[in-house]
Amino acid sequence: NMFSGLFSSRTIIAHISSMLRCLLGCVFGAIAILGLLLIRFYSPKYVPGEDDASVLGLALACTFLLASSSACWQSATFGMAGAISPSLMQALMIGQGIAGIVSGVVGIVAGGSNQALAGSFIFAAVLVVGGMPLLCWNVR
Repeated sequence: NMFSGLFSSRTIIAHISSMLRCLLGCVFGAIAILGLLLIRFYSPKYVPGEDDASVLGLALACTFLLASSSACWQSATFGMAGAISPSLMQALMIGQGIAGIVSGVVGIVAGGSNQALAGSFIFAAVLVVGGMPLLCWNVR
């Protein structure tokens, strides 16, 4: 919530266009998702001799990056959708809700296997980055 407030403030982020905020949010979001996946397999459970503190610090850094990129992306997309039509904001909120439900169901169905975890994280990163050309094509 703190990031959303900072990125929606007119004084802090007003000089960056909505398109650039969306693109930066997508890129850094994908980096954070893949970073969390790599941390999962770099944890002391799988790499003997590695301490928990360094892994926790990297995980917190990736979580911070994911939160800030999500706030940047959401403030820009909700701003663009609200400027066009209130019904687009509603559609955006419904889409985020459906995505949250689907990701939860996929997590339950896939179970705790490493292959399913890696597949879902890579798929999420590909979708995040794959949306960038669509955004650039539609907002010219």
